[in-house]
Amino acid sequence: MVIVMLTQDRLKELVSYNPETGIFTWVSRPTNRVKIGSAAGCPDKDGYILIGIAGKIYKAHRLAFLYMDGLMPEHDVDHINGVKSDNSWSNIRRATRSQNNINRKGTKGYYWSKSNGHYRSNISINGKTVDLGGFDNEQDARQAYLDAATRHYGEFINTN
Repeated sequence: MVIVMLTQDRLKELVSYNPETGIFTWVSRPTNRVKIGSAAGCPDKDGYILIGIAGKIYKAHRLAFLYMDGLMPEHDVDHINGVKSDNSWSNIRRATRSQNNINRKGTKGYYWSKSNGHYRSNISINGKTVDLGGFDNEQDARQAYLDAATRHYGEFINTN
């Protein structure tokens, strides 16, 4: 069995990518069900846009890199604003798994420790958990996490 890698040229024969909107549209018909000019792909259960090409499913944010740079990212792709369906070129960037995880939304880096009777704060750096200490209140625990995250991950940190 011969495995054919999707190339930038082949991708551009099939779809057009609008870097401002992040939307892919079909420029040729891979099947009879596809209409030229229609949006390519559909959201999965997690909100990522998936596009089927030659029997394989691709995440649109990864295809954007292939389309624009000619190479599929080796590692993760991070959605800067946290919106998984926003594949505009200005909203996606190559990232390590740690950088991508640090940008997820929601409470992270601190928790209430019932056994210790105070808040604990920690951060994962290169796959290892680093304890940042115990705190009397939630604000101090959160701030300790934010300070460490800013030091280690800079622009990738999501403070929401």
